[in-house]
Amino acid sequence: MEQERLYWFAAITRARQERAIKTRLTELGIECFVPVRTEIRQWSDRRRKVEVPVVPNLVFLRATRERAFELAGAIGYTLRYMRNLETGKVLVIPDKQMADFIFLMGFDDDRVEVDTTMERGDRVRILRGDFRDVEGELIRVDGRTKVVVRLEGIAALAVEIARSSVEKIDARQRCVV
Repeated sequence: MEQERLYWFAAITRARQERAIKTRLTELGIECFVPVRTEIRQWSDRRRKVEVPVVPNLVFLRATRERAFELAGAIGYTLRYMRNLETGKVLVIPDKQMADFIFLMGFDDDRVEVDTTMERGDRVRILRGDFRDVEGELIRVDGRTKVVVRLEGIAALAVEIARSSVEKIDARQRCVV
Protein backbone atom coordinates (compact mmCIF):
# COMPACT_ATOMS: atom_id res chain seq x y z
CA MET A 1 0.00 0.00 0.00
CA GLU A 2 1.50 3.26 -1.17
CA GLN A 3 -0.27 5.34 1.52
CA GLU A 4 1.37 3.35 4.33
CA ARG A 5 4.91 3.45 2.89
CA LEU A 6 7.47 5.33 4.96
CA TYR A 7 9.73 7.92 3.33
CA TRP A 8 12.62 10.07 4.55
CA PHE A 9 11.92 13.81 4.32
CA ALA A 10 14.22 16.77 4.97
CA ALA A 11 12.40 19.38 7.06
CA ILE A 12 13.63 22.95 7.33
CA THR A 13 13.24 24.47 10.80
CA ARG A 14 13.91 27.76 12.50
CA ALA A 15 17.36 28.44 13.93
CA ARG A 16 18.41 26.30 16.91
CA GLN A 17 15.17 24.30 17.07
CA GLU A 18 16.59 21.04 15.70
CA ARG A 19 17.07 19.33 19.08
CA ALA A 20 13.63 20.36 20.42
CA ILE A 21 11.93 19.17 17.23
CA LYS A 22 13.79 15.86 17.38
CA THR A 23 12.62 15.39 20.98
CA ARG A 24 9.01 16.19 20.04
CA LEU A 25 9.03 13.87 17.01
CA THR A 26 10.50 11.06 19.11
CA GLU A 27 7.73 11.56 21.69
CA LEU A 28 5.21 11.13 18.85
CA GLY A 29 6.90 7.90 17.74
CA ILE A 30 8.33 9.38 14.54
CA GLU A 31 11.77 8.16 13.47
CA CYS A 32 14.01 11.17 12.97
CA PHE A 33 17.66 12.10 12.61
CA VAL A 34 19.59 15.31 13.26
CA PRO A 35 23.22 15.02 12.12
CA VAL A 36 25.53 16.61 14.69
CA ARG A 37 29.27 16.92 15.22
CA THR A 38 31.22 17.72 18.34
CA GLU A 39 33.12 21.00 18.48
CA ILE A 40 35.14 22.63 21.20
CA ARG A 41 33.78 26.11 21.94
CA GLN A 42 35.75 28.74 23.80
CA TRP A 43 34.11 31.32 26.05
CA SER A 44 35.96 33.93 28.06
CA ASP A 45 35.94 31.75 31.19
CA ARG A 46 35.74 28.15 29.92
CA ARG A 47 36.05 25.65 27.09
CA ARG A 48 33.40 23.06 26.43
CA LYS A 49 32.61 20.32 23.95
CA VAL A 50 29.25 20.99 22.34
CA GLU A 51 27.20 19.20 19.72
CA VAL A 52 26.29 21.40 16.78
CA PRO A 53 24.12 20.49 13.78
CA VAL A 54 26.07 19.50 10.68
CA VAL A 55 23.38 21.09 8.53
CA PRO A 56 21.79 23.94 10.51
CA ASN A 57 18.00 24.28 10.50
CA LEU A 58 17.43 20.75 9.18
CA VAL A 59 15.74 17.67 10.64
CA PHE A 60 15.28 14.39 8.78
CA LEU A 61 12.13 12.43 9.53
CA ARG A 62 10.65 9.16 8.33
CA ALA A 63 6.90 8.98 7.93
CA THR A 64 4.15 8.42 5.43
CA ARG A 65 3.46 11.39 3.16
CA GLU A 66 0.15 12.03 4.88
CA ARG A 67 1.66 11.90 8.38
CA ALA A 68 4.58 14.13 7.36
CA PHE A 69 2.24 16.87 6.20
CA GLU A 70 0.10 16.54 9.34
CA LEU A 71 3.22 16.99 11.46
CA ALA A 72 4.17 20.22 9.73
CA GLY A 73 1.37 22.04 11.50
CA ALA A 74 0.78 19.89 14.56
CA ILE A 75 4.02 19.70 16.56
CA GLY A 76 4.20 23.28 17.73
CA TYR A 77 7.28 24.13 15.64
CA THR A 78 7.67 25.38 12.10
CA LEU A 79 8.51 22.65 9.58
CA ARG A 80 8.80 23.19 5.84
CA TYR A 81 9.84 20.34 3.60
CA MET A 82 12.64 20.75 1.09
CA ARG A 83 11.57 20.50 -2.55
CA ASN A 84 13.27 19.09 -5.61
CA LEU A 85 14.31 22.16 -7.59
CA GLU A 86 13.60 20.52 -10.96
CA THR A 87 10.15 19.05 -10.27
CA GLY A 88 8.93 21.27 -7.44
CA LYS A 89 7.79 18.18 -5.53
CA VAL A 90 8.69 17.50 -1.90
CA LEU A 91 12.16 15.95 -1.72
CA VAL A 92 12.11 12.28 -0.73
CA ILE A 93 15.46 10.77 0.26
CA PRO A 94 15.96 7.11 -0.76
CA ASP A 95 16.23 4.70 2.20
CA LYS A 96 19.69 3.38 1.17
CA GLN A 97 21.08 6.88 0.76
CA MET A 98 19.75 7.94 4.17
CA ALA A 99 21.02 4.74 5.83
CA ASP A 100 24.50 5.36 4.40
CA PHE A 101 24.39 9.00 5.53
CA ILE A 102 23.39 8.00 9.10
CA PHE A 103 26.06 5.26 9.14
CA LEU A 104 28.83 7.66 8.09
CA MET A 105 27.68 10.30 10.58
CA GLY A 106 28.29 7.70 13.30
CA PHE A 107 32.05 7.89 12.72
CA ASP A 108 33.49 10.63 14.89
CA ASP A 109 36.97 10.73 13.40
CA ASP A 110 39.00 12.40 10.68
CA ARG A 111 38.12 9.87 7.96
CA VAL A 112 34.69 11.41 7.39
CA GLU A 113 34.31 15.06 6.48
CA VAL A 114 31.19 17.07 5.70
CA ASP A 115 31.04 19.15 2.56
CA THR A 116 28.13 20.79 0.75
CA THR A 117 30.06 21.87 -2.37
CA MET A 118 31.46 18.67 -3.95
CA GLU A 119 30.97 17.92 -7.64
CA ARG A 120 29.30 14.81 -8.99
CA GLY A 121 31.37 11.75 -9.91
CA ASP A 122 31.03 8.06 -10.68
CA ARG A 123 28.66 5.98 -8.54
CA VAL A 124 30.63 3.43 -6.50
CA ARG A 125 30.16 0.87 -3.73
CA ILE A 126 32.82 0.29 -1.07
CA LEU A 127 33.88 -3.36 -0.97
CA ARG A 128 35.94 -3.69 2.23
CA GLY A 129 36.56 -2.27 5.67
CA ASP A 130 34.44 -0.23 8.08
CA PHE A 131 32.48 1.36 5.22
CA ARG A 132 31.66 -1.85 3.31
CA ASP A 133 28.47 -1.64 1.17
CA VAL A 134 28.22 2.15 1.46
CA GLU A 135 27.32 3.59 -1.95
CA GLY A 136 28.38 7.03 -3.10
CA GLU A 137 30.26 9.05 -5.69
CA LEU A 138 33.96 8.65 -6.39
CA ILE A 139 35.93 11.91 -6.38
CA ARG A 140 39.56 13.01 -6.11
CA VAL A 141 40.56 15.82 -3.78
CA ASP A 142 44.21 16.90 -3.54
CA GLY A 143 45.29 13.61 -5.11
CA ARG A 144 43.29 11.51 -2.62
CA THR A 145 40.41 9.20 -3.53
CA LYS A 146 37.22 9.79 -1.59
CA VAL A 147 33.71 8.41 -1.70
CA VAL A 148 30.96 10.97 -1.19
CA VAL A 149 27.49 10.16 0.14
CA ARG A 150 25.30 13.03 -1.00
CA LEU A 151 21.83 14.08 0.10
CA GLU A 152 20.83 16.14 -2.91
CA GLY A 153 20.63 19.84 -2.17
CA ILE A 154 21.42 19.30 1.52
CA ALA A 155 24.90 18.02 2.32
CA ALA A 156 27.56 15.50 1.46
CA LEU A 157 29.84 13.32 3.55
CA ALA A 158 33.22 12.23 2.20
CA VAL A 159 35.35 9.34 3.37
CA GLU A 160 38.90 8.70 2.15
CA ILE A 161 39.23 5.20 0.71
CA ALA A 162 41.73 3.17 -1.33
CA ARG A 163 40.66 3.07 -4.97
CA SER A 164 41.13 -0.71 -4.93
CA SER A 165 38.38 -0.94 -2.29
CA VAL A 166 35.57 0.34 -4.53
CA GLU A 167 33.63 -0.96 -7.51
CA LYS A 168 31.74 1.09 -10.06
CA ILE A 169 27.95 0.65 -10.14
CA ASP A 170 25.23 1.84 -12.48
CA ALA A 171 23.18 4.33 -10.43
CA ARG A 172 19.97 3.73 -12.38
CA GLN A 173 19.96 -0.04 -12.20
CA ARG A 174 21.92 -0.51 -8.95
CA CYS A 175 23.95 -3.32 -10.48
CA VAL A 176 27.67 -3.90 -10.90
CA VAL A 177 29.01 -2.69 -14.26
